[in-house]
Amino acid sequence: MRKPLLETALRLYEEAGARDVEHWRTGKHYRVRGVINEIPVTTTVPGSPSDHRAALNNEHQIKRALREAMLK
Repeated sequence: MRKPLLETALRLYEEAGARDVEHWRTGKHYRVRGVINEIPVTTTVPGSPSDHRAALNNEHQIKRALREAMLK
């Protein structure tokens, strides 16, 4: 079963049109990598939320990274 924060990350990558999306676990975190406009984008996703703001903070971080790649 996937974690909710990882599910959100994968959904955001898909909505941004990223291709070759992959994810793997590195200790307590997940890494999600995809390609947008020929630019590789990698983000880190916590394995479990640390507090009530974790989900929103994670979503904003991913959106920011994807937006920057789309503008290049």
